Amino acid sequence: MEINVELTKDEYQSFIRKYYLQRNWTKRIAILAIIAVLLSVLMLLQMKDWGYYIFVYFVFLSVVLMVLFFVLPYCVLYLQMLAKLKKINDEPLRWLFKLSETGAEIDGGQGNKFFSWRSLNTVIANDFIVFMPIGDPLYFIPLNSSDDSAKLLELIRRCLKSPENKAPNPKLLYFLGVICLIPFIGGALGIVYIILAINPYKNKWIAAIGIAGLLVSGLVIYNIVQVNNKEAEYEKIDPQAISKAVPKDYLQLLINSDKISSVETSNTKLRSPITDFSYQQYHCLIYKIDSSHSAGMHLDKIITETYNDNHDNNGAYRGIAYSGDGPAIWVQMARPDDPAKIYLNLFGNGTRVVMKNDSIAYYHSDFKNFYIKYSLAGGEEFFGTASEKNDDTVRSPLELMFLKRKSSLYFILLYGNDEKTNLQAGTLYNLIGKAN
Repeated sequence: MEINVELTKDEYQSFIRKYYLQRNWTKRIAILAIIAVLLSVLMLLQMKDWGYYIFVYFVFLSVVLMVLFFVLPYCVLYLQMLAKLKKINDEPLRWLFKLSETGAEIDGGQGNKFFSWRSLNTVIANDFIVFMPIGDPLYFIPLNSSDDSAKLLELIRRCLKSPENKAPNPKLLYFLGVICLIPFIGGALGIVYIILAINPYKNKWIAAIGIAGLLVSGLVIYNIVQVNNKEAEYEKIDPQAISKAVPKDYLQLLINSDKISSVETSNTKLRSPITDFSYQQYHCLIYKIDSSHSAGMHLDKIITETYNDNHDNNGAYRGIAYSGDGPAIWVQMARPDDPAKIYLNLFGNGTRVVMKNDSIAYYHSDFKNFYIKYSLAGGEEFFGTASEKNDDTVRSPLELMFLKRKSSLYFILLYGNDEKTNLQAGTLYNLIGKAN
């Protein structure tokens, strides 16, 4: 079947507008929005970071996807259109199509080119049949109510349904596309998806899945690099020195201080020493909070508790206490704020406030995680997890205390080597001499 097409400038511009801007635009925007939401949630799950960040990620990913799948292709088509319109001036644009069961021979003014149906992405859209050859400009045939248009549609549909001409079924790739959202693996698979989307599938949604995989892996890698850069920067600014000595005022807090062992004290320029030591079957951590307000603090008024299963450890952190496969504690690598308030989040089984008054705040929990902040919008000053491997099923016994002694405020932890350690409520209270 042979078809001659002559297009004026107005007809060509009308096609670009109808096909690209008006066709299924609500459906396409909805699909991209859903992809952006899924990617945003996935990133937040990776970093355990909620709040307003979900909006930030959604806006960022929506903009990226809109640029990739709307703005960029439209700009390419628009530039191609301008180039063609300059060539034709006031003369019509002429194309010659020779269609057969095996493919289409197209003369676009620069000689004939033959494309098999499998290599030719063909779309029947409203008033047009659109041909998108790989590596060649877009061509189209306007349709009308004539018998010739009906015969043309019948031929195109028959050819596209032929087993020899049909592109492979993409359903399996859609199903496996979830793997593209796994960081690192998804990045490599995303490249494969993009190649398959070009040929043989000729499918933009497979390309979208591939690009989503690259975005997820790229964002995760970017975050890892940023954190590593921050850690390296802080290591230069605030290097850590480990000693076996316990600060004198820390020792004075303890009864039976002669029974402690395996002492490690982290000394840095930016904050007070952090001492971790073993006591019987437990580990204990003591830190004097750097605060100019501590002399006049009433702990029952300045400490606010929450009991949520989350922490948003954005920033650079230094591990300060490990207990085999058991709990791990981290401290922020930055100059601490001067706290007038303390926000404690402690999540676990049987979490309770053992005692709270103006000079002591004392808690017991089979905990999963905790953090302390000095402001709601600030970073976590300390955070800990029951399992260094972030095993969500692990709970470990923990006692946590804020203790005011004279003009100083101390943060003290007592925890077991693992989840099987028996830690009775009151053990830490007894260790520090009943907080006298």
